[in-house]
Amino acid sequence: MSDPYMPLTSVRSGAGFEAAKGVYGLTVQIANVYFIQLPSEPHSFVLIDAGMPQSAGMIVNEAKQRFGEGFQLKAIILTHGHFDHIGAIEEILEHWDVPVYVHSREMPYVTGKEDYPPARPDSKSGLVAKLSPLFPRHSIDISSHVQALPEDGSVPFLDEWMWIATPGHTPGHISLFRDDGRVLVAG
Repeated sequence: MSDPYMPLTSVRSGAGFEAAKGVYGLTVQIANVYFIQLPSEPHSFVLIDAGMPQSAGMIVNEAKQRFGEGFQLKAIILTHGHFDHIGAIEEILEHWDVPVYVHSREMPYVTGKEDYPPARPDSKSGLVAKLSPLFPRHSIDISSHVQALPEDGSVPFLDEWMWIATPGHTPGHISLFRDDGRVLVAG
């Protein structure tokens, strides 16, 4: 089920950037996705998050620019399952049959079993908090591709990285950490 385009954007939308050695970011409307290059395979990468609805084309174009026409997507790691981090996942999976990894506590939201709870706009100040009741909170079902991240904190395909549980935003929110360069991708 694809969500309609949401008219939310930041001034950086569409801008790619090098976040750290081998880590490239792309702002997709109001969220960032990251491409982590495999050190042993310069045209291969792991995608961190899947952006806003209807952003697959933007993500694919950035991958082509960064890694060349023959690039290879190895896997997708989701920091969590909110709409602005999984918006293009179904469209991406239609093109590339790759595994998707997520914390086990996020599984109900990406296997169609449970929707996120209603937003609480009064719990925080700011425009995004006030708009949050308008954001999609329904689950998606990518159960044919998704699996839980390894319990030992390792990250598939990314030997130098580890995932860290950072719950609060969602029950299974994670961040990714690489000691080399002290790089943290918080999603």
